Amino acid sequence: MVVSEKGWIRALRGTATDLSSIAFKADDGPKFAFPAETTSRCLVFASNGRFYTLDAAKLPGGRGHGEPIRLFIDLEQEADVVAAFRHQGGRKFLLASAQGRGFVVPEDECLANTRKGKQVLNVTPPDAARAIAVVEGELVASIGENRKMVIFPLDQVPDMTRGRGVRLQRYKDGGLCDLKTFKAEEGLSWTDAAGRAFSLTLKELADWRGNRADAGRHRLKRRPSRQTSVVRPSRADAEDAVRTLIRWAGDDPDREGLVGTPARVARAYEEWFAGYFEDPREYLKRTFEEVAGYDEIVLLRDIRFESHCEHHMAPIIGRVHVGYLPRQRIVGISKLVRLVDVYSKRLQVQEKMTAEIAACLDSVLKPFGVGVVVEAAHECMTTRGVHKSDVTMVTSCMLGTFRTKAATRQEFLSAINLKGGAPSGNAIR
Repeated sequence: MVVSEKGWIRALRGTATDLSSIAFKADDGPKFAFPAETTSRCLVFASNGRFYTLDAAKLPGGRGHGEPIRLFIDLEQEADVVAAFRHQGGRKFLLASAQGRGFVVPEDECLANTRKGKQVLNVTPPDAARAIAVVEGELVASIGENRKMVIFPLDQVPDMTRGRGVRLQRYKDGGLCDLKTFKAEEGLSWTDAAGRAFSLTLKELADWRGNRADAGRHRLKRRPSRQTSVVRPSRADAEDAVRTLIRWAGDDPDREGLVGTPARVARAYEEWFAGYFEDPREYLKRTFEEVAGYDEIVLLRDIRFESHCEHHMAPIIGRVHVGYLPRQRIVGISKLVRLVDVYSKRLQVQEKMTAEIAACLDSVLKPFGVGVVVEAAHECMTTRGVHKSDVTMVTSCMLGTFRTKAATRQEFLSAINLKGGAPSGNAIR
């Protein structure tokens, strides 16, 4: 079963494992895909807090783009699909609203008998249903839009069949981003949009342990995570490594001026390389379609960044210019800054970082074209080696109309003014 971002649904017959070849409308793309059988019942959870039940046998086939899901259920125009999946029975779900309220509900209590669906999570606009998670353990991880996370026992959340629920996480700004349940002995695991797998042990999660309705702690601060393919050492191991480097450099790590340096370096690394634990696509999910017919380039130039060369771990300092030609959707310009930050806060090669920023923007927004130019000084050659301090490396990545149409590319390059540039922070639309 495939559900698109625009709410079109279709059933692909047979066993489909490769979804990359599935065609969508020009301004649409995949949102949910899950296996089912002809006899299956499918559940749709919407932002209005209602569950809808679909008979898999009655859904349109894989030819064409399917049919709008609203042909099968009475879903309000302003409501959106939060989740779609096959009904299995016997499970429990943790539901939550954007304001961070929720409860646990049995899966069988979510089945609806009519097109109007079944109201389970009560929400009053501007609040809306935001997340649903299968109960798979005794702990809950709740993450806010402010990037703060709190972990608390699931038994602090009541079992209900309908209602607003209780406060799961407290927010000063924004609301809930996502949540998940997990078992203490297995730790918290997840896979980002790039397909990379991460996990944290319960010991590593100690700083985020709390109680229901806590505000939590910032995700980027002191978040020791690891890819499952890499055995991440402890903080103590990292600090010992710094002491070894200090001794190798010829100094005494135990003297007064250096005794606190290993801990400071470990904290600095958590900040400098925080991008490994962020999914850049998440920042581009919230888009706007009311652009009053605007069909010209959207450009944010002179985005300052600091990164580190993966060859010598020396700083790379420069600026990024990001432009795109929207098809229908635009994104808040601050999210373009976030996009640059995520990729720059990793060990990088400038050429790769340029391509990654462009590819991410292109795959999520699906604009007519994307242009990214990066200008930077590399301290691996300004402070060592050839010692050339007055050189700047320039890389670019042009996709779509920025590559195929010379006029669009020239407009973008003229606007960023590589020889002079504008004061940092200028946005041109």
